[in-house]
Amino acid sequence: MGAGGVIVPPKTYFQKVMVVCAKHDLFVISDEVICGFGRLGTLFGCEKLGFKPQSISVAKALSSAYLPIGAVMIPDLMYEALLAESKKIGAFGHGFTCGGHPVSAAVAAKAIEIYARDCIIAKAARRAPLFQARLKLVGDHPLVGEARGLGLIGGVELVADKTGKRSFNPQHGVGAAAVRFAEEEGLIVRSVMGRRPDIVAAARDQSSGNRRAFQPADARARQDARLGDARRLHASVMRCP
Repeated sequence: MGAGGVIVPPKTYFQKVMVVCAKHDLFVISDEVICGFGRLGTLFGCEKLGFKPQSISVAKALSSAYLPIGAVMIPDLMYEALLAESKKIGAFGHGFTCGGHPVSAAVAAKAIEIYARDCIIAKAARRAPLFQARLKLVGDHPLVGEARGLGLIGGVELVADKTGKRSFNPQHGVGAAAVRFAEEEGLIVRSVMGRRPDIVAAARDQSSGNRRAFQPADARARQDARLGDARRLHASVMRCP
């Protein structure tokens, strides 16, 4: 859901994947590095998308990114299999030099405590509809091919031609320019593949005081002369082959 461009799967996608995997006796691991710990308004993304994997991987939000740490959660069946084979052929050597670092683990434990204490996941669920509603407005802009997202993650696909969804030439740096314009407005975004900034929500981004950050550029231009730079960038890019 991140670097891939925030591609939201169809509602029954993962349920059908689970059926196929079960048919072939395959376990499913849910990569929750981005969607875990409240990003979609649930503890894990798989809950929001309605499927139950056999295993879950987590990182980033496990410590609120204050210190590096990652983890993989496995069911007893997998653990017992690893244990049984390790007794036969030796330890399953999958560790790292700093694995289980006590400082990172302590920070992770505290982060999870704060998530629960401050009801972070419930707050994310309440903010998500507003974030997605504002994000949807961006989709009407002539330079946006699609604005999509789920929960508190969103992607804005910038295009040179809205009808044909023709992408900008990555060499023109349109994505990086969009990031700069957004940061000037107090909105943190990330440029992916040079043309698709992923929108990351912060509390002030969705407040009425910073509503302009989610308005189409032509509306904001009447309020902020700096948007003239964006229009000039577009004009120069459109003249490029």
